[in-house]
Amino acid sequence: MGAKHITPAEIKQFVQLYEKYGTYKAVAEKTNRSRDAVSKHIKLYYAANLAELKEESEVKVQKQGKQIIINL
Repeated sequence: MGAKHITPAEIKQFVQLYEKYGTYKAVAEKTNRSRDAVSKHIKLYYAANLAELKEESEVKVQKQGKQIIINL
């Protein structure tokens, strides 16, 4: 049996902790989740909310090869 599913409330917690500590590793340690799971869900959160974030503040988006880098 695998790990339990990540809830929307946990994703909000990931984002809050990421904004406070600045690393996926720190968030993973605080929430007892893998760094990869934390990274994936934070990136998805920011991608889904990109339009809203652009309106609120200066967001810089860069494309490097196949990757899109979002700097808040």
